[in-house]
Amino acid sequence: MCHPDTLDKAFDALGKEPNSADLDKLVATHFPGFRVDDELREAMLKGQRLLSRADHA
Repeated sequence: MCHPDTLDKAFDALGKEPNSADLDKLVATHFPGFRVDDELREAMLKGQRLLSRADHA
């Protein structure tokens, strides 16, 4: 599992209006071999954050 700070940095790197190409480049560069699932991909492209398990505690 990725550290939450790493994911925050990824969101920040995408900027306010990311596109698929930006996301694909970021993932390939920083998370080689990793595939973003559809729900996370959609959230990232919309600039939304998903709740983590820690948020539910």
